Amino acid sequence: MPFVTREPIDEIPLTLTGADGERRYCVISALPNFSRDGEWRGARGVCKDITESHLRQRALDRLRRREDQIRAVVDATNRTLDPDVAYADAAQIIAHASDVAQTTILSVTPDGQITLLGEYCATGPDRATPLPDPVAAKLRALSANSNASEIMTIGGQTHLLTPTSHGGRVNGAIWAIRPEQPTMPEMDSDTPLWEAVAANIGIAIAHTNQLALLESQSRTDELTGLLNRRAFMGDLSKRLAHQARTGRTGVLLYIDLDNFKTVNDTFGHDAGDRVLCDVAGLLTSGSRIGDLCARLGGDEFALWLEDASTQGATAKAEHLLGNLGQINAAAGIEEESKVFFSA
Repeated sequence: MPFVTREPIDEIPLTLTGADGERRYCVISALPNFSRDGEWRGARGVCKDITESHLRQRALDRLRRREDQIRAVVDATNRTLDPDVAYADAAQIIAHASDVAQTTILSVTPDGQITLLGEYCATGPDRATPLPDPVAAKLRALSANSNASEIMTIGGQTHLLTPTSHGGRVNGAIWAIRPEQPTMPEMDSDTPLWEAVAANIGIAIAHTNQLALLESQSRTDELTGLLNRRAFMGDLSKRLAHQARTGRTGVLLYIDLDNFKTVNDTFGHDAGDRVLCDVAGLLTSGSRIGDLCARLGGDEFALWLEDASTQGATAKAEHLLGNLGQINAAAGIEEESKVFFSA
């Protein structure tokens, strides 16, 4: 290799590609040669092959980056009680560490419902790519034993999907995008790091799901799935305060089932439970965003109709009365024992 330089150079890195397509990493050092008159007469130098040490250093750098990323993700998911902030921070850390354009943390339920937990897009949140159908289908198809990353090319972009799990069940994934398709070895080099991070994200998702379950159980009537008295009264207080500030309208319906004790005594508690669940379904049918529906206890229910007029509330009450007969019939309640609404 001829050396042409008029300035001293010392260990300048150089990457070469051999005839076999393999990359070689070298460093070049050279000194120019001048005559006594200052005329340049060439240069002498050395090209040293450092491929082995370079690859070894890259492996060490990846290991350190992996450890740093795992530590940062664990810190992000532990330092705040707000899951939205924690997952958004974790997504940003992963994106920066892996040099990807977008990172999204997803959860998936056993029935295939996918929820976005946190997202980072290098070009801004408004330009984030929606979850493509093939990626969603792949996530739903992951089995309990799936722990390997999947690489897909969709629309000229390379997608990396790394499942998260806890207790032997896949509970989500880390999904990343690189805008230009790299060579597969480059993408593969990140997968061990991603899989290590995914183990910690899986624990965080399980923790979030458990907190959500406890929150739901503390607010929900176990039999009907409606709000319980405590949750309803708390939410109603907020609605009334907002109504007082803004002048918006709302109507509160209090509903009591007459003759319900007779149903329990005559047909048994299974029939009574069926009536309560059917009433809950009737109350929530046609409900709108902002409406609140609760079982206050026993055979007492409440319904808050957000932004409703007197006319709208009357129509809702008539709808309830008109469909009560179907509930009696479905539970097999005879005419003399049927339940009635009072409000």
